[in-house]
Formats: sequence, structure tokens, C-alpha cells
Amino acid sequence: MLRFVLGVIAFFGVITSSMATVIEMPLIYDGREYGRVHVELERGQLRGVSARDLANALQNRISSELRTQLANTDLMTIEELARLGIRSQINPRTIELEIILDARALGTNVISFDRTQADDARSIANASWQVFSNFSGFSEYEVQTDNRLTNIDWVGSANIGGIQGVNARWSANLIERSAIDGVDIRRGDFVLFHDRPSHPVRFSLGDVSSTTSGHLSTVSLGGFSFESLYSELQPTRRISPGVNQEIVMLESGEIIVFVNGLQLGQFRLGAGRYNLSDLPLGQGSNDIEVLITYNTGETDVQRFSQFYNAQLLSPRLTQYGASIGYPSEYDFSRGIIYDEENPIVTAYVERGVSSYFTLGANAQYAESAQVYGLTATMGTPIGNVSLRYSQVDYADENNPTGDALSVEWQQRVFGADEFGSPNLRVSYEEFDNFNPNSWQFFGVRSGRRVLANYNAYFRDGWFGTLSAVDDRTIGSLSRRTVEARTFYRWRNFRFGAGARETLFFANAERDRTVFFTFDYQLFNSRSGHRFRTSTNSLADRTSIEFGRISRDVVHNRSYQLTGVRIGESDQVLGRFDYVLNRARVGAYADYTSTPFGDNEVVGVRGNTSLALVDGHFGWGRATPGPVVVVKPHRTLSQSRVHVNPSSDGVQAFGTRRMGALVSSGQRHGVGGVQVDVPDAPVGYDFGPGQYAIRSGAQTAVYIEVGSDNSYTIIGQLVDDAGEPLSLQAGHIHGEDYRTTLFTNSAGRFVAERLSPGTYVIQLIQRPEVSYRFDVPASDSSLIRIGVLRPTGQLNYEH
Repeated sequence: MLRFVLGVIAFFGVITSSMATVIEMPLIYDGREYGRVHVELERGQLRGVSARDLANALQNRISSELRTQLANTDLMTIEELARLGIRSQINPRTIELEIILDARALGTNVISFDRTQADDARSIANASWQVFSNFSGFSEYEVQTDNRLTNIDWVGSANIGGIQGVNARWSANLIERSAIDGVDIRRGDFVLFHDRPSHPVRFSLGDVSSTTSGHLSTVSLGGFSFESLYSELQPTRRISPGVNQEIVMLESGEIIVFVNGLQLGQFRLGAGRYNLSDLPLGQGSNDIEVLITYNTGETDVQRFSQFYNAQLLSPRLTQYGASIGYPSEYDFSRGIIYDEENPIVTAYVERGVSSYFTLGANAQYAESAQVYGLTATMGTPIGNVSLRYSQVDYADENNPTGDALSVEWQQRVFGADEFGSPNLRVSYEEFDNFNPNSWQFFGVRSGRRVLANYNAYFRDGWFGTLSAVDDRTIGSLSRRTVEARTFYRWRNFRFGAGARETLFFANAERDRTVFFTFDYQLFNSRSGHRFRTSTNSLADRTSIEFGRISRDVVHNRSYQLTGVRIGESDQVLGRFDYVLNRARVGAYADYTSTPFGDNEVVGVRGNTSLALVDGHFGWGRATPGPVVVVKPHRTLSQSRVHVNPSSDGVQAFGTRRMGALVSSGQRHGVGGVQVDVPDAPVGYDFGPGQYAIRSGAQTAVYIEVGSDNSYTIIGQLVDDAGEPLSLQAGHIHGEDYRTTLFTNSAGRFVAERLSPGTYVIQLIQRPEVSYRFDVPASDSSLIRIGVLRPTGQLNYEH
């Protein structure tokens, strides 16, 4: 409110002036404030904006090229900014500069499926230590069997030393079944790790996993590992010169991501350009579909298809990793168990030799077998070609060796999507007595496999795909499958049809199938209600769904009623969830009818989190990862802090007794929180409304909203003759304090964030004259100091 008063005083003062005047005002993009910028006005009309201020405020919301261009320029006219893709205007009601970014101006942000997204604002330091715990659980009752099941999961983490400190992560599970007397308590993974983001490298000790490379498969180990994790430790760095797989959000909205027809995640994102990463892809072709519903109600669909294969690395960039330990697996009766008789060592390295050539090597050692491999990826005028070769040496003298060779090719051809990756791919693989899991005695493959996939995107909502698999490595199940599909989307409808033929080589049997799909979806972005119905003849599945989506704000209610028919089985599912300030609670019911009988299950569930950050408690609904505890200052002991307020509501409330606990954003990236104190005393300045936080993997931040520097003053400057000093800019100096002031046509000004003490005003156009005033300690945060007259020559040091 006080910033609004300050803006009104300056803005309406310069409206009446014919001179060009520079003032400061909030920058609003996509409905959120991103700091403050200087703007040039003439007769109340916007003429230009400080380009440097824009670059500092927007940070990675704009492209790196545009950010560099702005940072090297002072004032740019609105016409010059528009040519760069930045449209700007002043909102005369709120006295704020509002901007709209065209697609070409947007920076690329990473959507990672184990982290959340956040925006840039004002930075704050990480805490020196934190301990975090997330508790979730459910209790359900099965009507037919009269059995009860209670399950509680505990996921914890700790950090000492901030981003480059030491982290711990652990989990445990408690299960109580009425059919079995007693309670089972089992631990999950436990790992200690240390990150060095500048290298980047992560050192881990405990329950670790090796990285897939070449033909090696991922191994879960109890042991030690180190690895260069660019995707997590340097998420904004582009490590490949290839085509990015991006989605473009021209305004705020909701996205749902499907991979191979399965829903993977649901996000609410601001306007921007985002890069999909960390997708759980399978071998062969992977169809990725992103459904976008903007807040305005408009919908969009963006599709991609991606093979799981090697990538080109940027020149002189090296990826590497190594692990050593005992293989581990999770047993439902005993928890995590280790095979202490078969230690394993696995390692890989990949190097970007040039923009068009990447070379790598990998190896895995176990007592029963050793695997060695080479990888190479080449960029050619006709597409990228990847080669992988591996050899395994067995300890068994009767079965000494085996090998594997893979060749993969991908290219963009006719029908490629504008933002997608290559749409034509072919892969050939040949195995001879090869086992990628050197410590196991099963999984040996021999034979060859061919994969091919072509996707075509056309105008007016048409999409088609052709794929073929000839797999002769799985014995009696070896087969050849050819499939063709086509889809058409019109408004909220999607129609699809296809045909598939499978030839089983063992008995020359052919299986031919013709299928169709139908989807219809309605979504009201204001109320959050969604209706969807779909039919898939290939899976013999029909469903209908109605509900209200969940938003992560206090007092939000969400529900869903779904009916599904699969073959001769019917299922009806219902759920209701309610978001409290400190927890999320819900209830659910599931009725299933099959030819073998019926089953009914009802239950309740809940989730909550606790954290201790530098000795300050927080309680809320934060998920594991970097977090923030927000509490009001002692001078706001009767007020509540609103954390991340939006048009949907408030994400959390923090009180003096117990701070709010929320997630801070992307691991090893810039996240942020917004704060507001609507019931603060009149004139109280609680500081910046938005903070940016550069988080580590499990770091935490403590924010105390408000301070002793909470006074706001209103005064008037006059000259020696008593005439108001209109439309003047200057600075206020005090003990460890400096801020800018502007006067209106009557010489009035407003200054914020002062504490009791003596201050000096110096005008920019009249530096030889000073004004002095005192701020007394007071119960009121708004102080009127009246008329100030010059006090003589200025000798203030600052």
C-alpha cells in the first residue's frame, strides 16, 4: 500500500510536467512483481525503460542473449524494446510497469520431474543447517475381508553448511495390518552426499545408484559413488548442441505431461519457455504429449517423440561417474538387503570432442563377469548417428565371452514439429551371449533387434506415427510388430485410429488389430472443474471423470469421481481432499466389480512436514527438497504472514509462534517466495514482497518478515522562501541507510524502511543544500514530519 502511495505521489506529479522525468516503479510480468525499474515519463506518457533494470529483474525469464544486450544498455525507448520482443505499458490505476514477453524473448527454464519451478526476485542467504521431515500416511478398510491397513511413510533430510555442505537423506516405513498381528517397521534408502556445483560433481555414500551408459544397466548399491550431474547441479547449463525439446507458455496455465500414454506429472507454470528433462523414457520410441490449459481457458497441445540413446555433448565438456559397493534390492518383508558376496565396480566417461563428435567408455566389474564398452555419437549432415559396443568376459570357462553392438540414427524430416526433436529414428542392435548385469546369472540375450519410428505433425490438428519392432532376442517370444496411428484434435475433442500386426516367429502366428480412441475434455480454469471422457478400443478401456483440480492453497477443496470399464471389469473411484495451513487431508473410496467378485475399499489419508532451520521451527506441507521457513518479526507478533499469495488463494500462513514451511523451488537453481502482511499496522514497511533463493539439493532459508526498520515518513520540502520544491529527485542518508526520494508538484515525498534516528536529504539538482530530520521511536509506523526547510551546506559523508 505504501509503495502505491509513493508511486502515486511521483506519477501524478510528473503528469503535469512537460519535462522528461525519470521515476522508479514496480515491474509486473505475468501478474507478479519482479523488482523495481526506472522509467522515463513525459506528460504522463511512457517514453523509455532502464534496460539494465529489466535485465536484473527478469534474469532467466528472458533469453541469455537478450539479457546480455539489455545489461549493456542504459535507457531504451518502448519502440526499441518492442522490437526485441518486450512490450511495455503503465497501469495508471496501480502505477506499475506491466510487460509482455514475446516467444522470441523468453528464456528457457527446466521442467524436471523431481523438482519444482520458481522465479527470480530478490536473493537471500541459505541457513547454516536444517533438519526436515515429511510424514504421509493412510488408513483403509476392505469391506469384503474386514481387513484394515495402516501405512505411514517418513522421508527426512538434513543439511549442514549450505549449498556446498554435507547433506543426508533417509526414509522409513511403518505398516500395520489387522490380518497380521504386529507392526512392521522398515527403513528405506539412506545416503550422505556432498555437492560441488561449480565442477560439477556429487560424492555419495550409502544407498546409491550407478548411471546408465552404453549397454550397462543401472545398479542399486550400498556403497560409494561420484558423478558429474549437470542436469541437477547446473540445471540451466546447456550441455548438448543438439535440438532442445521445449514447450512455450505464452501465459500462465496448467500443463499435464504424458509419456507413452501414461500421465507423468501436472504443473502450474508462468509464461515462459521450458525444457523437458529427467523424463523416465524406455528403450525405443517414446511418445511425449503436453496438454496445456491457459488461465484464459484456451487450450493447446504440444507433442514430441524421443528415442532413449546417446547425445552429443558440447565441445570439451566431460560427463563421468563411478560407483563401488554391494548390489541391493528392496524386500517387502525385510526392507533393503545387500548381496555382500558380489561387490561391483562400475564407471563411465563421455567427452565432447567437437560439436559433431562425442566419445565415451564404460566398464563394470563383478567376480562373475566384467563388461567393457565404447560409445560414440556423431553429428552428420543426414542426422545424428550413435554407436555402442560392449564385450563381457565371464568367469565361467565354458561360457567365456559375449558382446553387443547397437547403431542408432535420428533425423528431422518432413512433418517434424517446430519445437520437437528429430521425428525419424532407426535403431539396430545385435547381441551374442550378452548380459548387461554382470553380477546376475539371468538376463542373457542373443539375437538381433530392429526399432524404427516416424512421427509427422500437420496443420489443423493432425498427427500420425509409424513404428516397427523386430525383436529376435527373447527366445520363444521373439516377434515382429508393425503399427500405424493417426490422431486429429479439434477444440476439446481428440479422435484416433490405428492398426497393429504382430508376427510371432515361434509358431508363425499373426495377430492383427484395428483400434480407435476418443477423448473429450472440458476445463474451467476459474473454478478448477474438469470433465473428461475417453475410449480406447485397443486396451478395451472406457472411462468418464468429473472433478475439481487441487491447488496448493489453504482451504482449497478438490474432488474426483471416476468410472472405468476394462473388459468385463468395472471400477468406480472417488476422492476428496482438503488443504489445511499445516497439512493436507483427504478421504477416498474404491469399488471394483470383476467376474470373480466385488471389492470395496474406503480410507483416509494425510500429509504434513516439519523443519528446524537455524533453530527456527516451521510446519507446513512442503515436499522433500529445498525449503523455506517464514515467520513475522516480533514487531508483527499480532499479524500473520501470507506466503505466496495468488488469485487462487494463499499457499501458507506464518505466525510468530510457528513459521510457515514451504518449498523454495528448483534444486541448484533460483527459486522464490512471495510474502504479504495485509493486517500489518498502518505505515508498517515489512520489506521486499518477493525473495529469490539459490538453493542446493536440500538447503533451507529462514525469512523473518519485518524488522525494527519499519517506519514510513511523509513530509514536504520547501526552499528558503517557503516555496515547495516540486518534481525533485534526491537521496536520504542515515546510519547504514540510503534510499531515493521524489517530490510531487507540492513538494511532498514518502520514505520507507526507516528506524529511529537522524537523517539527511540531498537533492540531485541542488547538492549544495541539505535537509535534516529526526525519526522518533513511536507506536505508530506512519510518521508525518511536516515541512522541512534547508539547513545549510551539506557535509554528510556516505
